Amino acid sequence: MIDFKCSACGAMLQTTDDRAGRSGRCKVCGAMVTVPAAPETDSGRQWSRLRELYGREAELASEIVAFCAIEEWNESQDRILAIVEAVREEDDPDRVRELIYEWIEAVGPATAARAVRGGRRLVIEMLLRLNDQNIEFMCEHAPTASVALRRLRSSPQDEAFVEDIIPAEPQWLDAERTRLDKAYRECKQVWGDMTADEGWMPVIASWVKGAVTGYIAGATLGLAGVILSVAKAFAPDEEDSDPTPNAWDAAVDELLEASDSLAERLGEALPSLTRSVRYVLDVFNDRCIDAILRTGLGDDELARLVAAQEQAVAEAEQEYEEFQAQFEEDGEGG
Repeated sequence: MIDFKCSACGAMLQTTDDRAGRSGRCKVCGAMVTVPAAPETDSGRQWSRLRELYGREAELASEIVAFCAIEEWNESQDRILAIVEAVREEDDPDRVRELIYEWIEAVGPATAARAVRGGRRLVIEMLLRLNDQNIEFMCEHAPTASVALRRLRSSPQDEAFVEDIIPAEPQWLDAERTRLDKAYRECKQVWGDMTADEGWMPVIASWVKGAVTGYIAGATLGLAGVILSVAKAFAPDEEDSDPTPNAWDAAVDELLEASDSLAERLGEALPSLTRSVRYVLDVFNDRCIDAILRTGLGDDELARLVAAQEQAVAEAEQEYEEFQAQFEEDGEGG
């Protein structure tokens, strides 16, 4: 309960805590008064601390979850590097011809679209899983609220909510997709024309000289760098280069540059995706805390929950530091 004086007549008034900040009339003189905030208690401080801890955990998780979406793109690039290595080791001209077609497809727009969709789906699944894990954690350390909390397990409605919040492939990628599609078609056409005669084998022979170096470097690079490593892998030695690029050289350059441009644009979307993930996590956490509040959790049980969450956040901080260190190491390796 909140006890306070009327600012007009000085009469002592009393109301419930949930009326804090609201306005009403004094029952004695009728003047308009504003109910002050309730005095902070140990319990109030504990609830504030709990919200603060869950906010910090959501902040850490949002960056890692969002980055996992971009990693889906990196995995698609691993396929490109594997094909480069296969071309280097293959002696059968017919198989080399097939592998180059596979390489063109791996760099092309269909693979890029699958990577973008796969990254978004991964984020949605991770958020729903994090919600359920968080509920189980709360149930373990605040059993009084377990019945109310378990009603908040991820549902089809939650999935629809997350899908609505997490952005689909943005329209500003349209230009990048169009460029990649055009480069892909041109590269495929040129390769088809080249393989109609026997003049294509020396081109491939000059390319694969740098394949091993590019493959190894690419394994430690991030988003855009991995594609650049592929370009280096295909580049012939400087002394062997023809100063006048042929149609195939130009087609490959454009395809790699278009793919790299799309990768860079995806990287630029990371902050926006991180904010969306943070919003979803905050919504899930707030409704869990509100459910616990309504159960009238005792002070001792609340203190145990806060202590457990402090430990969980400390572990999350450590995991995030390791994540950052690995990310920076990968970047330096490039």
